[in-house]
Amino acid sequence: MRLERFAALTAVLVLGSGCAATVSGQATPRTTPVDLAALQTGAMVTEPTDFELNFNSHAAQRVRLIEGRRLLNVLVHPTDFVPTLTELSYTKIFADAEEMTKTGGLPEKFKDAVTSNDLVAGVCTTRTNGSSRDFESLFVGILEFGTEQNAVAAAAAMYAVGLTQEDSRQPVAIPSYPGAHGSASDSSVNAFQPHGRFVIVTAISRTPSTSRSRRWTSSRPSPRTTSTGRAT
Repeated sequence: MRLERFAALTAVLVLGSGCAATVSGQATPRTTPVDLAALQTGAMVTEPTDFELNFNSHAAQRVRLIEGRRLLNVLVHPTDFVPTLTELSYTKIFADAEEMTKTGGLPEKFKDAVTSNDLVAGVCTTRTNGSSRDFESLFVGILEFGTEQNAVAAAAAMYAVGLTQEDSRQPVAIPSYPGAHGSASDSSVNAFQPHGRFVIVTAISRTPSTSRSRRWTSSRPSPRTTSTGRAT
């Protein structure tokens, strides 16, 4: 056994010494020149040509999704605002309104507002505090549109949809952001902020345990009393 170990150790040392051996010559800070005329390119075109996007097999959507992945680099996470939101709910990338309104995205009611303003791509993420008593969540999203005018119109349209479809929602001013369209209800605050060709969407909600208890008890049927005075 010792002899085998010694042989293995000797082999390692020999290999290590071989890797550390010096090589004669002079290093130069440049690569070997390439003779372009000698390259065998076959049927490939070697002259610069205009790129033409192939729209087959959802190619256009795939290009938009590449832009959506780039937006992930600038998406601010909810924990940067509220450190207690430690549980990830959803993070998604989308390239059309149909995908945007699926699970983890924006509500269906905003579909027309973004479609009519040339939505390019978007990303969003939602985190919660994981509490069943005092539940809190924060949604942060970035929507990219074709032009700055599209972004401004989309932000205003999404804001208007929220106000008209929710009776309890009222306009609110967002401090330091006069261009933001903000609204609030008893349990949530939303904002749509146009910024160049983008719209930053934020929505924070909180459901205290007291309000949950009220809603739960009010929905329960009242106990019936029998002729003996016993509740059933």
